[in-house]
Amino acid sequence: MRNWSLGAVLGGLIVTTTAWAAFDCNRRPTCEEMGYTDMVGDCGDGDMVKCPFDQTKGFCRQSAMECRVGDILYSDLKCYDETPSGLGAIGVVFDTTNRLAISLEVKEVTWRLNSHPEDVPGLQNCTLENVVVDCDTDGKANTETIVAYYGDSADYAAGYCHNYTTEGTKKGDWFLPSMKELMVLGDFIFPVNVTLQGFAGSVFGRKYLNDNYYSSNEADVEDDYNVFELYVSGTSGSAQYALKYYKFVSYVPDTVCVIKY
Repeated sequence: MRNWSLGAVLGGLIVTTTAWAAFDCNRRPTCEEMGYTDMVGDCGDGDMVKCPFDQTKGFCRQSAMECRVGDILYSDLKCYDETPSGLGAIGVVFDTTNRLAISLEVKEVTWRLNSHPEDVPGLQNCTLENVVVDCDTDGKANTETIVAYYGDSADYAAGYCHNYTTEGTKKGDWFLPSMKELMVLGDFIFPVNVTLQGFAGSVFGRKYLNDNYYSSNEADVEDDYNVFELYVSGTSGSAQYALKYYKFVSYVPDTVCVIKY
C-alpha cells in the first residue's frame, strides 16, 4: 500500500498520513477510524460534526459556558468546563458582572517612565475614599489617557498593559485596571489564586498570594505617594497609596493587566 505524503480532509476532519497508513485502500474507512466516535444525542447542547458516511455518528464539539469567578479564560474569550482543543489559556475571570479577567503574567515596571512627579492630564486626583466608589473607575479609559500622555513604550505600567498581547488578543485589548476594578479582584482573591496555582511551575501563582499591584488611578496627595495600588494579604485586598516611580526595582509593585471578555 502506498504511504501518502499529504494528509486528506474528509468532512471537515483532517486525517493525517499516519491515519491513512492504517487504512486499506480497497475499502472505505469507517466513521470510528476517522474519529467520529460519538452518537447523535451524545453532544447535549454542544455542536456535532457528523460523519460523511453515517449521519448518526460524529464527534462532539465542546461548547462554551457562562464564566464563573476563578474560571480560566481562553483565547476565544470564553470559558469551558473542560480544556478545549486548539485554544490557549490567557487569563482568569474575577468579575462576572463587568466581565473582567486578569492576565497570567505580571511585570515589575514603574507607574511612569521617569521620576518627574507631574499629574497626567485627564486623570482625576482621587481620594482614598472615592477611588473605590466613583473616581475614574474605568481602567481601560484611564490606560488610554495615560498612554496618550506618556507614549507607547511598554516600559511603564499602563504602557505595558496597552502593549500586552496573548493568543487571540491584540495590542490595546488589555489595560491597567482602576482601583475599583482591583478591589473586586481583592474580594475574590482566593478562587483566583486557586486557579493560578493550578498552572504548573507558575511563579505568578505563588507570588500572587501576597503582593502589591498598581492601579491606573492618581491620588490627591502632594508628596511622592501619588497613585493607588492594591495590597493583597491572605485572602483579601485593600487600597493604599504607592509611588509612581521607584529607583530600585525590588520595591516596585507588580503590574497585572485586565481584559474585558
